[in-house]
Amino acid sequence: MTIRTRLGGGGVESVNAILARREVRIGTRLTTSAALGAAALLVYAACAASAQETPEGLPFPAHKTAILRKDGAVYFVEGRVTIPAGVEVTILNDIKIVGAGEGATIEVIGSLVVHGVRGREVLFENVTIEPQETFKEIHMDMAILSGSSLKTATDVRANGHLFLELFDFIGGATADVTMASGSVELSSVCAENQINIRVRPPDGSTTTRLKVNIRGCIQGLMRECEPHVSRIGLRGGLDVDGGNEIVLRSSRVGGDLCALRNWDKSLIFDACKVDAKRLEITHDKAGKFAKAQFAKCDVYSPKMLLRAPIKKGKKDTAKLARFFFGGQGDPKVVMSSIVEDAQDDPEKNGVTVKLAKVKTRAHEMGGPRD
Repeated sequence: MTIRTRLGGGGVESVNAILARREVRIGTRLTTSAALGAAALLVYAACAASAQETPEGLPFPAHKTAILRKDGAVYFVEGRVTIPAGVEVTILNDIKIVGAGEGATIEVIGSLVVHGVRGREVLFENVTIEPQETFKEIHMDMAILSGSSLKTATDVRANGHLFLELFDFIGGATADVTMASGSVELSSVCAENQINIRVRPPDGSTTTRLKVNIRGCIQGLMRECEPHVSRIGLRGGLDVDGGNEIVLRSSRVGGDLCALRNWDKSLIFDACKVDAKRLEITHDKAGKFAKAQFAKCDVYSPKMLLRAPIKKGKKDTAKLARFFFGGQGDPKVVMSSIVEDAQDDPEKNGVTVKLAKVKTRAHEMGGPRD
């Protein structure tokens, strides 16, 4: 059984053949950046491509509770299939779920549970995973999503629990979800494109209890990564808008934008590396920065914006404790050239930034120093 894919350079190679190489584990660690880059490109090219012909295999059994456990098995999704309420589909290691043609989508109302193992990850190729307005659970660890997305449909606010761990988005794949209730947790995730998470209150409510928890999405060689050789973190960027609690901890965020917006109860921004072109921490309401904590982050972004509207009786002070700003140790220079707050727009911005112990040595808890 062979699945053919088009490689980024125009060649064609078997995904099965590429992934079969997982069986032969390299006994010595690659030590040069050139070797790491070549290995990463090879795996990326194998997994990132779109399907060139209808795959062989079994239809994906979405309609009934099942455990897919046969090593090396391939299941194909054609058009839209739905995991209904009360049904749980569990996918175990070394299984491939492949889209047959355009629009291959798994709609989740019940539960989709995925458990791979290192070197034998579950691969979703050209298949969109779509949580519905009410779903029970999407839980995926040690899996790869290539060439498609984890996303909610337009105008849908989903209610359910989303958990990704040791998960890789490659080949244009990304996450773009709007949630109303439940939970969102990302742990040790790698993504080449921007991750977008929006939280909006359920119908009939002005608040939500949903917590967005992003942690351990680090950059560096301390953890292996099948598609990227080493972890790259959220290299494509991150935009989180809304939620009762927002936590971004021990993670790397790159890309064009790292944005944290409109938390309700609390915000924690801790031990991260941010090398996005723009870092924005903003709120549409005054007074919410009193519920925000900022500590031990390495900021390489040329600009860091902290903003909220001005309202009489509301005070917004953001204390940045032990931040590293690319090696700049003079607080006055940091405030004048990197940080944007009320001093830059006193008529519209009510946030005042206080710097506590600017560091000249990077913490490197989210990734190594650039």
